[in-house]
Parts: sequence; structure tokens; C-alpha cells
Amino acid sequence: MGTVYLARNPDLPRSEALKVLAPELSLDPDFRARFVREADVAAGLDHPNIVSVYQRGQFEGQLWIAMQFVDGGNAEDALRSATMTAARAVYVVGEVAKALEYAHRRGVVHRDIKPANFLLSGQAGCDERVLLGDFGIARALGDSGLTSTGSVLATLAYAAPEVLAGQRFDNRADLYSLGCTLFRLLTGETPFSAGDAAAAVVAAHLHQPPPKVSDRAPGLSAAMDAVIATAMAKDPAQRFPSARELAHAAAAALHQRSIVGWAQLSPAPHDKSPPAEPELPWWQHPVGPATVMAPPAPTPSRRRRWVVAAAAVAVAAVILTMTLTSHSPNAPSRSATALAPTATTTTRSWPPIVTPAGLPGLLPPLDDVKNFTGVQELVAQPPSFQPAKTVSYPVDREECAPLFGGGAYNSYDMRAVVGYYSLFSEDPRNEPSLQQVGQVVLAFPDAAAAQRQLVESLSTWHRCGGSTLTLLAHNGLKPVTVSTSVPDIGDNGITTMVLRVQGPALRARNDRAIAAKNNVLVDVDVILVNTDRGQQAVLDITNYVLGRIPG
Repeated sequence: MGTVYLARNPDLPRSEALKVLAPELSLDPDFRARFVREADVAAGLDHPNIVSVYQRGQFEGQLWIAMQFVDGGNAEDALRSATMTAARAVYVVGEVAKALEYAHRRGVVHRDIKPANFLLSGQAGCDERVLLGDFGIARALGDSGLTSTGSVLATLAYAAPEVLAGQRFDNRADLYSLGCTLFRLLTGETPFSAGDAAAAVVAAHLHQPPPKVSDRAPGLSAAMDAVIATAMAKDPAQRFPSARELAHAAAAALHQRSIVGWAQLSPAPHDKSPPAEPELPWWQHPVGPATVMAPPAPTPSRRRRWVVAAAAVAVAAVILTMTLTSHSPNAPSRSATALAPTATTTTRSWPPIVTPAGLPGLLPPLDDVKNFTGVQELVAQPPSFQPAKTVSYPVDREECAPLFGGGAYNSYDMRAVVGYYSLFSEDPRNEPSLQQVGQVVLAFPDAAAAQRQLVESLSTWHRCGGSTLTLLAHNGLKPVTVSTSVPDIGDNGITTMVLRVQGPALRARNDRAIAAKNNVLVDVDVILVNTDRGQQAVLDITNYVLGRIPG
């Protein structure tokens, strides 16, 4: 598309990235109009995770654009240097998701999501800066379009099916590409690869199901498979509703990873114990080895040069002259020296699934529930082996009904459920009861199906979280206003949410928790009055159940 130079701003003490379009492109009226239009769109985006556009112009017929200079590499570089752990990959995708969430809310689609456009700056970790670059081919939603029908600007390896098919597309095309990118960052490979056969890659995007990330990175669990499958669904309507939810699901899946025995340095002959692993920062905890790519084939030595030139009178930027050292084909590759799994790598052993008959044994005894909540008056109701046919709490936004306790018929996709068990306990001192505990466990055919339900439930939580809802009149109660918190995921993979009812003489709090392990989904809610004890109680109950699930 053009050449990028490092330039010094003549009026401000800062360096900028100066992108100059290739002459043949600048002379194309259609391309020229698109570049100007989309540079203006990008200039209107102001977000800490988006590379800023400062100015655009032309010099002797060549278009140029001045952008924020990010001192560092990109995610593609991190892959090639074997520093992209699974935790770092999820972090990077999460930061990019913030940028996409911002852009999508303003009607802007990026159209070229890939690791090379994820700019990284600073030390790897929670303070690492991640910026999404090259919004130069972004276009506003609703624009009639300045490209011809079927024109494909996105890189084939990450392009959504609807883009490749020349159909209308929206922000969900970016989510597909983000799913492809997450796959690559986790495995070092693109989801669909056929050498130089572009037609085969296109056909795979259009027709083949997404591959399982756990097949190529055995340290990852089926939870991440479900995330990739949802992000890369052929039907845009089946993908995550937003970039934020994709990132949230990926973080949840990472915490539920399955650790296998990866190769370690052999101990001395007299030492029969395995070597201790060094304590690493959280972002470097591997789920298997760092993603390693094969060293690139030797290429002729070449020099890349920083050019000194005047780009335009308006900028009068002075290009810094710098000559980079030649690339030697004989230089050792960092990735080539990384440890690979050895023949002693342990074979993956899948935990036994939980059968429907085993669901009741997962729940804590009533006495434990009383101790968790501090309500000794709780009385257990008869258990149920199928969801209720009616919604216990009618709400003004029907899609938010599952927030008010599991167990309702519309809380889950029952087509995939093979076993259901719920147990509710309540304090009978009030009628209707104002203090309740609901515990629901569902069995699925496999772990991937349980994760799909978790993702679907979390989508509802995110849509309805951070808002105000109204419980409609029911059971003699007047309508009440309920404020919902934004869902929060803990280090143990449990997502929690708080629903608060505030009245003149009542302060009720409904603490919710949801998680999945193996083939089981756990859904718990605790409603207590005038106390915050439910916050810990809902975690205690959920952790108890998770601890009894194999895996």
C-alpha cells in the first residue's frame, strides 16, 4: 500500500509514523477517494488502544498520512520470537477488543484484524501497551462504499466468510477475524492454511468448521475450542455479540485450561525428582510451551533504510536516517532454540464426564448452605429434575429474566442438556420468602457443549449488566427497581454479578455466580436481606460444586 517512515514533527517534540502511498495507488481516483475518506474516519477515533491519526495530505501527487509512532514491535513479531504465551495472547486480544468495542459503537469496521496490526510497546505483562493500527482501510458502516462489489481488502487468512463472499458485512466480520487471530496467537498457525492456494483458504473459511485449538496446542482445554468456534461461526448471528464478550469468554476459558506434562530439562542422574519450575509473572504462566513458529527459510541479505526526505510543506517532517543491520540467514533463530515436547511428554487423560445421576451429589448439604449464608432457618424445597415452565420473576426486559435466578425454562438451551438438577432453599419466616438460595447444575454431552452454554449465558449477563431493570408486579408484590452490576470474572473462572433492590424499608441483594467445569454448568444465586454476606456465600457454594466435578 505504501511506505512507512519514522518522522520528526517540526512543531512538536515527538516522532510520528509517516505513511506515504505508492505512486500507482495515489494516481488511482477510486483508491485516492477511499484513502481520503477512510483517513478522515480513522482521525475521528480517539481511544488509548487505537493508533491516533494526526494529519493527512499530499506531496507531488502522493498521498500521505501522519500517525502516532509506537516504539516497539507487533504481535506477529512476538510470535516469531517465541514470547507469545497463551496468557499473553488472551491479554493482547482483550486490549484489542477494547479498541474494537469503541470503534464498533461509532459505526466503524476495521476490516484488517491480524497480529501484524497489533502494536506492542513496553514490557510484556499487565502494563504492556497494545494498540490497534492501520485503520486506513476502515470504513464507516452505512457508507455506500467506494470499492467494487466483492473487493477483498482483509488478509485472506483472517477474513470473514461474508467478506470473502462479497456480501454485506458489519462489525461481526471483525469479530470473526479476531477469533482467527486469537487462534494464531495461541498456536502459531492460522486456522486454515493451504500453502499458496488462496482458493483453498477461501473455501475453508466459507465451508469448513473452525479447527479445534486444543488439537494444535494440547495445553488448552475444550473451553477455548468453544470460544474459537463461536467467534468463527459462519453465520454472523451466531458469533459473540461484541468484542468485549469474546475477550471475556477467552479469559474465562484460559482460567479453565487443562495442564499437560510438557518437556522439562532432564534432572541429573542422581536426582529422581523433576526440576522445580521457576515462579513466573501471571502473564507468563504457560498452558504448554510458548507458541513456537518454524524458523523462516533463508532469504538473501537485505537492508532496510530510513529515508531522509521532505514529505510535504504542511508537515515539513524530517525523516530520521537510520540503517538497520543486514539480516543474516545463518543467524540463529530464537524460536529454534525453544524447548519442544519430548518423547516423555505425558498422554492427555480426559476426566470422566458427570452423568445425570451424579448431579445431585455435587451440591453441598443443607447445613453447609446454612453456614455459607448465615441463615440457619433455611428449608430445602423438593428438588427438580427439569427446569420450571414459568419465569419466577417477570421483568420488563424479557431477555434479562435468566439473571433473576436459574431454573427457568428460558435460562438455558435445553436441546443440548442431557441432565438437570436444581435445589432451592428458602427462609419461611416471610411470605413470600425474601431470603433464598438457588442451586442449578446441568450435564452436557461434553465439555465443549457446557462451555457453549456458559458463553451464551455470559452474553445475556453482559447485555443486561450495568443497567436498571424493573421487576413487574407478581405474587402480591409491587413493581421494584433493580440495579445490575457489570459481570466480574474471578481468577478461578467463576463469573459473578450483583442485583440490588433498594426500597424505603428493604435492602435486598441477589448475588449470582456461574461457571463451567468438565461437562457441567453450575448456576447459583443467593438472595439475602440487609447484608452483603451473599457475595462470599455464592462463591463458597460454587467452589464446593466445582471441587466435586472431575477434571
